[in-house]
This record gives sequence, structure tokens and C-alpha cells, in this order.
Amino acid sequence: MSGTPKSNGFDLDAMTITSVERSHVGEGRLSIVEAAACWAGEEPNLEPSAASPVLTTFVGMWSEGLRGSAKARRQDLKRLVPRLACSAAPELESVRAWMVGDWLVRTCIPALLAATDLPELRELIGQLEELAPLASDDDGPPAVDLLREVEAVVGAHHRRLQPDAYLPSDLRWGSAADRLGVLAAWNVLVMGKGDAGTLRSLGRHGRAIVELSMGLIALRSARAEFESRSGTRPVLPPGSSLPGPSWLNRVVSERGRIGLHVYETGMRAIDDATSAVALSIDDLVDRLLTLTDRTT
Repeated sequence: MSGTPKSNGFDLDAMTITSVERSHVGEGRLSIVEAAACWAGEEPNLEPSAASPVLTTFVGMWSEGLRGSAKARRQDLKRLVPRLACSAAPELESVRAWMVGDWLVRTCIPALLAATDLPELRELIGQLEELAPLASDDDGPPAVDLLREVEAVVGAHHRRLQPDAYLPSDLRWGSAADRLGVLAAWNVLVMGKGDAGTLRSLGRHGRAIVELSMGLIALRSARAEFESRSGTRPVLPPGSSLPGPSWLNRVVSERGRIGLHVYETGMRAIDDATSAVALSIDDLVDRLLTLTDRTT
């Protein structure tokens, strides 16, 4: 980002964007939201008065979710700081919150459901994509009802396949969802203000669907990795859709030995399947910022 002008004596080029817990202005490390506060002439803080709360919540939590190999992307977010630092517009907060909800329901979730390759979901994906744009409480009930239906279908598949049986008990696919901005969206919709009831429902059901979908996307690769290392296939008792106890006992004994390898394989499968969703986040943030670009 060479050549970025200074603002209020704050040199953005000299800063590294990091997580909130590692932030230290004296050592040249700030979170994305704290950098926006400094650009606006405020002390480093997580609620800069010059910035939109919806945007600081979404962009801030998205940045926090960029962990592991994705952490390097935080530096790309520097380009957002000048726009984020002048994005405050109280009259647009509800508009922005609904834009986040609309992205989650009509863009993010259908793309992830499609990546599961489950034929049973094709019709539901089409119904999500055909929803009218979500912009107010009046638009919400049909979307909430549809999300409930989707969650039930995806949850049933998730339970039958038991993806957690392939993993150490403390590892989940949710961290991949964080990288895709889903935890960020959840914080905007569930923890935000205004139109709270419907937005909260969209956020809660939406996050659950995404994390369940992550497990389904990862499962094919995770299962293959597990079986290649252990040679132990699920044994289904007659009339049951769940593996028998002897197989599950074997899984438990082998989690510590191969669980991390299996998890990493599943995460790679998710990364391969979700590149379009990652691109859509950039588009969403640009649209959220453009609302105040046009009024300043």
C-alpha cells in the first residue's frame, strides 16, 4: 500500500494490521478498526465515532477470523481504512445491517449449500436465490421460514454422517466459517440494534447452516484421509444409519494420532470450495462503504 497519505499524523504504511489481542500501537501493530480510529484522529479504540458500527463490527470480526494461512489477508484490508474512518451515518445503519443479512441468505448460504453436492438441496438453493432482496422486517419471515427448512435438512445429513467422529473433539469446522465472514455477519445481525427480531433469526439460522455445510463439504476429503490412515471403515448395524460402537471406539482411540491430519485435509477442501464466497465478501464490504462514499 505504498504511497498512502498520512491522516492526522497517522502513518498507515508503517502499521501492521493484526488481531485485537496482539494490538500494540507503540510497536506498530493495530487491529483494522483501531487503525480506522487513528486515521480519523481518535485514540485507538474499537468503537470509533467516525465509523459505522455495522462496518466496524463486520470488518473487524472478519479480520479477526482471518487466522492460520489466511492471516496474511489482513494486510490487504489496509486499503479499507480511509473509507472506514469516515463511514458513520446513523440513518444508514439499518440499511447496512439488512445488506449483511441479504448477503448471508441469498449469496453466502446458497454457494455453500451448492458446494455440498447434495441433490436434496437443489430445490432449496433455488428458493433461496429467488428470494426478493432483504431490506426490512417485511421481507424477513419468508426467508426465516426457508432457513429453518434448510437447517433441518442439512442438520439431518450432518448427524447421519457424523463428521466429528473423524476429528479430535476440540476441533470444528467453524473456524473456516469465521474466515468467510459468517461470524462477522452473525455479530452484526444478532448483536446489532434495530429490526432486531428478524435479523437475529436470520443470523442464528444462517450461522448454523453455514457451519453444518462446512462439515458436509469437508467430510468427503476428511473421511478419505481418515480411512487411508486407519483402514477402518464405518460399520452400520442392521437398520441403523449410524456406525456401530466398535467402530466408534476405534475412532476415539485414533483421534489423537491422525485427527489433525484429517482436520487439515477437510479445511483444504473447504478452501477449495468457497473461493466464490470469499470474493463476495469483498464485494459486500465495498457496497457497504459506497453508501457513505456517495454522501461525503
